[in-house]
Amino acid sequence: MRWDRGKGGRYGPGEELIPVTVPELRRLLTRLVWTESQPPDFILHFEPDWPLRLIRRVRCRSTGPSTELPTSGPLSPGPMVTGTISWPVQAALLLGAVFLAIQVAMPLRHLAYSGDVRWTEEGYLFSWRVLLTEKTGLIHYRVSGLETGGERLVYPEEYLTPAQAERMAYQPDLILATAHIIREDFVSRGHSGVEVRADSYVTYNGRPAARLVDPDVDLAGVNPGIGHKRWILSPPE
Repeated sequence: MRWDRGKGGRYGPGEELIPVTVPELRRLLTRLVWTESQPPDFILHFEPDWPLRLIRRVRCRSTGPSTELPTSGPLSPGPMVTGTISWPVQAALLLGAVFLAIQVAMPLRHLAYSGDVRWTEEGYLFSWRVLLTEKTGLIHYRVSGLETGGERLVYPEEYLTPAQAERMAYQPDLILATAHIIREDFVSRGHSGVEVRADSYVTYNGRPAARLVDPDVDLAGVNPGIGHKRWILSPPE
């Protein structure tokens, strides 16, 4: 395969590249790490008892001078945890516990909300639900409160890229954010009392299309937050 440097410094088809196999790459990395040449069959490995030796080293560093040596067991000779754990180890254990609690709480936070998380997406992010939901949607906004009276239809493509408009059509938080963008735009044009409502239809996992957002709620007056979004309608059966 040939690659050429094109515009912006990127490579494209044209210039000859050197193929590298996995064994060659391994030998290259070995030469970068070790200055002395290693035999062809060199393998980086650990001794079988490395976990026990690591535990002994941690215990030696974490316990105070008042430690006793065990008389038997796989960890002997080595200190038993009878002394006081030093504050760096305590801080590390505390940080580890907090990190573990966050890793457990984040995926389960959707249980604090009512409704189907696949439909409302409240607590959906970081919830171990990769590739479990297939959604598509169509949406337009109705802007009212203008001096001219009546309502004006506004489409997301007037403010977003095509990719952004496609994604936001079925995500409630992005629907709300886009409504605020539309309101700020009309206010900047000199309009006051602007209200923005949405007609949003979403289908997910092969179910019939249904309204996602309450069409009577002024989204411009809804503040974003982590609370339950009461303006999201119930999912289709």
